[in-house]
Amino acid sequence: MLKVGLVGASSMMLGIFVCLRPGEFWIWADGVAFSLLGVFMVPILPTALGAGVECTYPIPEEFSSGFLMTIGQVFGIAFTFACTGGLSPFSAGG
Repeated sequence: MLKVGLVGASSMMLGIFVCLRPGEFWIWADGVAFSLLGVFMVPILPTALGAGVECTYPIPEEFSSGFLMTIGQVFGIAFTFACTGGLSPFSAGG
């Protein structure tokens, strides 16, 4: 399940990057790509948390799940700031 979800989510992310090129506006392709990304990513969360709990067996399940979700949020915030910093020169140029 994890492999199928990760391959599908990676494929949809590639599709989103292709659809969001500057100067092109394919709203239907964006909608399909984002919808399928959600379809593939929703089952990944409980599967990944379960795998994380199994890998950290002596540690309690609540701590492992909470730690994984916290680290995911921290990486998400860092990635958002990194992407925003990388895009700002392009948006300022017009």
